[in-house]
Amino acid sequence: MTILNQLKENTRDVSFVKTLDRPLAPFHTDLTVLPVTRVDLYKKVILEPFAYKNEVCISGAFYDDLQFLAEEKEIIRQKNVNNYDYLHERAAAAEKMGDILIANCQAMQQRAKTVVSPADRLAMIQQYIRNAEQFIPWFTFTITAGIYLEEKIEQELAHYFSDPQQIKMGTFTLTTPIRPNLLVLEQQAFLKLATKYRRGETAESLLDHHLQAFGFIGMRTGGGSFWTIADLQQRLDQCTDPQQEYVKQQTEMKTRAAEVAQLLKKIHPTDAFLDLIAVAQQYVWLRTYRSDIYSRSFAMMSTLMDAYVISQGYESGDYLAFTLDDYLNNRKPSAAELTNRKTSFAAICIEGKITYLSGSDSLAFQQFLDAKQDLGQQVKGNVASKPVAKVTGRARLIASSADFNKVKLGDIVVATMTTPDFVPIMKVAAGFVTDEGGILCHAAIISRELNKPCIVGTQNATKVIKDGDQIEMDLETGNVSIL
Repeated sequence: MTILNQLKENTRDVSFVKTLDRPLAPFHTDLTVLPVTRVDLYKKVILEPFAYKNEVCISGAFYDDLQFLAEEKEIIRQKNVNNYDYLHERAAAAEKMGDILIANCQAMQQRAKTVVSPADRLAMIQQYIRNAEQFIPWFTFTITAGIYLEEKIEQELAHYFSDPQQIKMGTFTLTTPIRPNLLVLEQQAFLKLATKYRRGETAESLLDHHLQAFGFIGMRTGGGSFWTIADLQQRLDQCTDPQQEYVKQQTEMKTRAAEVAQLLKKIHPTDAFLDLIAVAQQYVWLRTYRSDIYSRSFAMMSTLMDAYVISQGYESGDYLAFTLDDYLNNRKPSAAELTNRKTSFAAICIEGKITYLSGSDSLAFQQFLDAKQDLGQQVKGNVASKPVAKVTGRARLIASSADFNKVKLGDIVVATMTTPDFVPIMKVAAGFVTDEGGILCHAAIISRELNKPCIVGTQNATKVIKDGDQIEMDLETGNVSIL
């Protein structure tokens, strides 16, 4: 029996559900799976012996076993019952671990300025992997904790409202993060820069300073590239009235705060409920924080990694197709291996054992997993933002940044999920519909910041809706209809 057929047989009775889907290079596919399957690493996060014994990532499409999601949520519930500060403390620990990861990368970045030996470069890459492995389990823990908190808030709101959609919308409203994420901070800094630019006060040093602080945003988990002076210059030229945009941004922030205050006044929450809301807001903020930290850390190491693989006779960019084993054990993958991995790459953990597939075998395994999920033809999700009752527009299916140029003013973005690099097209679009989603998803957070219609968690929007379809988003019911 081939490895592919054996894997299919081993997973026939596993309740795998696709929970996330975004393009990831082989290196990131490996790095985001391996740590969450190791008890020694996950225990430091959840403070109990736990790991995902069944976990699959195929070029960025994540498949989780419902059994282990439930087990993790139950551990979090019990921990929180026994220690009411547990989730507060875990949130602080996540932020501290992120700060440590960045500090370590900054130290290696400084060292790399004087280091030219391939052996030294490889040693720093290996150290980065070990540091990043400590941080990765926070990705899944944060999501599971968010699901737990979302359910708790919905249970509380059910005492005040009977309509499920109203309960869900109230949950989204109450969990709007009170701390600005990286993109908000970048936008605020950019508008200040643009104001000076319009006055003719912008020196190149100010542009350089902005790029040093935020340029890595253009390189999300290995995709895209660092922002350049030309990129920033283009944005400045297109921003005709930064002061007006700044006022609009501040107004929207005040509107969201007023919505929260209005809802709290309506329900008169207990102190315990208010504390629950505050914890949930922490985890909504952590959702984007952990992605920002990971992307920033990798961006800081990417030049060094590229230089290393070039020194070993590979092409620039091939470092993304290396696996952890390649780096940690100084293994040299063949050109054929790299070609297959670039086509498709799967990191598969079944009962705690990791197996890798690439090329056609990886694609075939993904088709096998997808075929097990019958999601139906009705597109219905949770309303994350409702500035209007209904909105219609042309659907634009976005699989990656390569599709961004399809989006025109008034179109509705339909995607498995959104990521920070989607923000420019989200500003143009009339609304957003995603397969994935809860209070912690990027689309839910950004849609509220932009005050635009958003329906998340449909599971099947990208399967049912075709690019170019005229669709209607019903923000009262969460239904998405093809007209």
